[in-house]
Amino acid sequence: LGVLRGSHATSPRFHRRCDLLTATRSCDIDTSTARHVRWKHRLRHGKQSTTMKRAASGGRDMMRSVTAHGEPVAVSVETSDLDEAREVCGEHLYPRSMRLIDRSARFAARFAFLHMGRLTVADVKYGAELAGETEELGSYHVNLPLAGAFAARQGGRAINGNTSRAGVYGPVGDNVLHRSSADCRLLAVKIDPVALEAQLTTLLDAPVRGSLRLAGNLDVRRRPGRSCAELIRLIGTEISNPTGLVYHPIVAAPLEECVLTSLLLATGHQYRDLLARPTPHRARQHVARAIDAIHAEPQRPY
Repeated sequence: LGVLRGSHATSPRFHRRCDLLTATRSCDIDTSTARHVRWKHRLRHGKQSTTMKRAASGGRDMMRSVTAHGEPVAVSVETSDLDEAREVCGEHLYPRSMRLIDRSARFAARFAFLHMGRLTVADVKYGAELAGETEELGSYHVNLPLAGAFAARQGGRAINGNTSRAGVYGPVGDNVLHRSSADCRLLAVKIDPVALEAQLTTLLDAPVRGSLRLAGNLDVRRRPGRSCAELIRLIGTEISNPTGLVYHPIVAAPLEECVLTSLLLATGHQYRDLLARPTPHRARQHVARAIDAIHAEPQRPY
């Protein structure tokens, strides 16, 4: 639990969760099927009660061992505890603060995370109006609302999202969530910056210097933004299906590449015009590069 440090690491609640996880480490784990882990956290009569359900066996240590072998893995969490929600988001996305806009509101969060390798896709619903802050993400990121809306800021620019418009973030700049509506449910996509920039380098057949300056909003009502959103939604629907094709590396790898390419084509950035320009011999160069890659790493799921 590398992101839980300081006071979290010494809290009684943290130790109780660690004891539950440690108790499962002697279990036999079939990594061919143990892809979907489910945690439930409830508040009952003012005291926290934590129960855990698994599709097979194991815990977070299982999640990391499966991911290390290249297979996508999903984790889902339900919690009524704001501190639990902070910890979960910190572990699977980014450390962040959270606060209820209406302190009397009932907090009922649901999270489902799919770790694919270059991408993490999360289905997020807080169930109450929320605000908070996050430091620099260190990743490119997309928030695609399925319902409701949010208003945020990264650095000096506003980033707002609703069912017609996704929010797009860069790796640099502090982040402020002014408001997420109580009915807001969104798909959050965390993108490895090296992967996105390498994909652009491949598409351009030219070096990419520095971070991409992505436009803060993506119109998902019309193409190409709509196509990009449809790809993300497709992956989102598979998170809760542990036998889905997205859990097979040979399917997940091309899907990740499609999301990276569609985002580069749909979002404004400093290379967008160059990317749209046809380049002679680009197809032959890509084929040659693919053949070289297959010979160099035949074990990878291309």
